[in-house]
Amino acid sequence: MTYNENVYNSLGTAASNELVAFCATCAERGSAIYSTLARDDEVQHLNEMLDLVWRAVVESSLDADASSVVEEFEEATEDDTEDEADSPGFYVTQSALLIVNALAVYLNPDPARAAMSGRTLETILSSFDFTLSGEQARLIPAGQESPTGPLQQLEQQEQVAYMSAFADGTGVRITPERMNELRRSCLLARNQYEDAVRQVADLSGWD
Repeated sequence: MTYNENVYNSLGTAASNELVAFCATCAERGSAIYSTLARDDEVQHLNEMLDLVWRAVVESSLDADASSVVEEFEEATEDDTEDEADSPGFYVTQSALLIVNALAVYLNPDPARAAMSGRTLETILSSFDFTLSGEQARLIPAGQESPTGPLQQLEQQEQVAYMSAFADGTGVRITPERMNELRRSCLLARNQYEDAVRQVADLSGWD
């Protein structure tokens, strides 16, 4: 699997609010996962956390709220029994992690941590691509990268589009008005991911 390394490397010169906004877009698109697989009460709680992430893109006085969410998530994951990989609970946790990571980047802007949001979502979508392709393993000649599937390719395109339109290293493009535009721009990919999650759930026999 080939990650979107050109984007992740370019995060090194991004402004702090651009890093948070990058993570917010990953979390927004990734919300397709928990909104499909989680319980209704979990979905509501995670949506509230996601709204906080988007506030954090343009507000600078949310440290206490952001810290509370990060600490709550860390405590909850310590107490819970770890979900098996490729289970619905595993993917719900991973999509929730995208939200928590965005808030962690808000609290401590770090390009490497911001890139983790992108890589996490790419990894999840690559797994879905594998399931939707019939789980047919391919032999890859030595020295060649394994091909990326359509969902992962879409995510990479979304990340490139964000960097082109919103991240110039100054942070001036991240305004409240453009934040709303940015969030709306995630919906098309998010809806496609949601359709894919439903198909994966059916193929995997998840209730």
